[in-house]
Amino acid sequence: MAKMEAKVQEMEKKNNEGDQYLKLNSTGDQTSTQISQIQRDLLNLTLTVDTVCSDTSLENRSVVFNAVVSKPLDFQRSTPVNVVCDTVLYLTGNVHNPRNGFFTAPTGGLYVFSWSTLALTRKIFDTEILVNGQRKGLANCNNENNPGIENCANTIPDVLKSGDKVNIRTTIANYIYGYHWSTFKGWTVW
Repeated sequence: MAKMEAKVQEMEKKNNEGDQYLKLNSTGDQTSTQISQIQRDLLNLTLTVDTVCSDTSLENRSVVFNAVVSKPLDFQRSTPVNVVCDTVLYLTGNVHNPRNGFFTAPTGGLYVFSWSTLALTRKIFDTEILVNGQRKGLANCNNENNPGIENCANTIPDVLKSGDKVNIRTTIANYIYGYHWSTFKGWTVW
């Protein structure tokens, strides 16, 4: 981006010099030489912009994923289990694994994670979010004594290092509705 800004400033300077030159000197050969130089500068600027826009390191700085549970799942009530969001709706980079449910930070920075679950009548689905196995937040979706449906969610920020792993795990759970109602998503802030 800095290269592009410097090139734009250089071109603006040459353009201003060219305007002054054209006012002072009206010979055709020098004017066509100056126009050719401006065309070359414009081509170089276009190539610089194309290079910056195609730079994959820029894509690696921004991380976004959104994954969902595609089907209902039964669980043993008191056995903690990793929640696997098996369908990825949006993903930059290869940061979320839909086979095991883990997010792996590609770079260090501030991340935000959000998860939601849907508990049907007389079901429970309490969860926690873990970073490298350490609890960072909880979501309570206890619907065991209620005749209705309950939707639960939580969002947490955390500063991660490259390679840190984040996942959602049950604390007490016996059923998750799925069908895209239960989600795990995250994104970088910086």
